[in-house]
Amino acid sequence: MIKATNRWIAILWVLVLCGSIWINTGYASSDGKKVYEVTYATEDLSTPDRWMQSSYFNNPQYKDTRFENYTNLAPIPPGGEHETAFYMVYREDGLYMFVQSKEPEIDENGQPVENSLEIFIATGEGDLPYHQIIIPTSGSPIEYYEWQSEFRHNRPLKGSVQINSQPIPGGWGTVVIVPWEVVYDAIPIDGGNWQFNLIRWSSVDGQTWGGKVHQTGQFNLLHFQQPTTDQRMAIQKHMLTKAWNKFRSTSEALTEYWLNNPETSETAFYRQCVLPLLVKGNAHEAKMRNLDRLNAQQINQLFQNVPYWMELRYNVDDQRQKYIRNLLLRGNPPS
Repeated sequence: MIKATNRWIAILWVLVLCGSIWINTGYASSDGKKVYEVTYATEDLSTPDRWMQSSYFNNPQYKDTRFENYTNLAPIPPGGEHETAFYMVYREDGLYMFVQSKEPEIDENGQPVENSLEIFIATGEGDLPYHQIIIPTSGSPIEYYEWQSEFRHNRPLKGSVQINSQPIPGGWGTVVIVPWEVVYDAIPIDGGNWQFNLIRWSSVDGQTWGGKVHQTGQFNLLHFQQPTTDQRMAIQKHMLTKAWNKFRSTSEALTEYWLNNPETSETAFYRQCVLPLLVKGNAHEAKMRNLDRLNAQQINQLFQNVPYWMELRYNVDDQRQKYIRNLLLRGNPPS
């Protein structure tokens, strides 16, 4: 009887353990990397107050506290007076993260002592360009670093990312929003992983979620939960609208520069190289006018135009290089 009772107790402990693993959003991949499960959300989470009023705040299903001491990489037990935690979701318009930094120390103004957050993001897996953002919690200037030259597949985050940091009970709350339009070629509309690290420099220590500064091999993973059909369409429609509007505004600027402005116009280049790109991009104008009436398959087909619309200026620059090269080498522009 005692053996049977012990066996049932052991089974119950296993069930409790499995349950605790299931509700915790963090887990480890097969290669030992930490993984954070990023789920889809519809509610407005654009400010620290909205995060704190949401069902995510202090919910172990979404709260990740798996930080290590920056100096010796020793795990930091959760619940300490300088605890660091983050939460993350994705919406139709971008990736939303909230960093909760407990800070008991107070400055002369009665505010929590300033902390600093260092964020590293690579929008995929493998050897990719990565972005670095250094965020002082008190509102001092934010620093952006791009660890590869800007080109069509590596656009700077500066000027696009939205950051809102303010004191909250017990410390600092910081919201970081990465809009899809700045990472249009890496939107996780079918799920997938991004590489990520967060380092928090508190008043007493450094805490890291994945290795030390610039240790790209130690970056951990954000795993985007695959969206439903409706969620996928919402993301695509949002991005289609953004891309289409950018294409139209860029088209107007290019036409003004290469055709209408007497100081910069080159009619031959515009007609031979710029205008065909505009005509091609405008071919789907009727579908964009009826975007809300399209089904999932039609939306998916139209979505293939997003890179073309977003990269119009890059495409014109490419044509300009070819045009000048042919003009110099052959004495005439390409036909």
